[in-house]
Amino acid sequence: MRSTKSIPVEDAVQGMTLSCNLTDQHGNVLLPENTILTEAMIGSIRRHDIAEVAVEFDSDDDQYASDQSQRMNLEEKIKRVDQLFLLHENESANLQLKQFLINFIRSGGK
Repeated sequence: MRSTKSIPVEDAVQGMTLSCNLTDQHGNVLLPENTILTEAMIGSIRRHDIAEVAVEFDSDDDQYASDQSQRMNLEEKIKRVDQLFLLHENESANLQLKQFLINFIRSGGK
């Protein structure tokens, strides 16, 4: 069974399908209903300061959508660590600390 759920843009992932037209604050259609989201589209939505999107999902797949969102958040955290250590990536102590942080994030903080 297909259902609609409004989710924060931060939780949107590539491959999700819009359940209705996505409009800007002036009512202009940015993306039509049934559009399958790509990473580029999600980035554009963020740049338009849109907070939520309505997406379709199978009732049975709700846990899958949650898992996808958690994996995406994990990837974003690792990318952020990479950015923070970019300037001093060749220093041994920084490499060790960076690797420790990435391992910590992947382990779920355990």
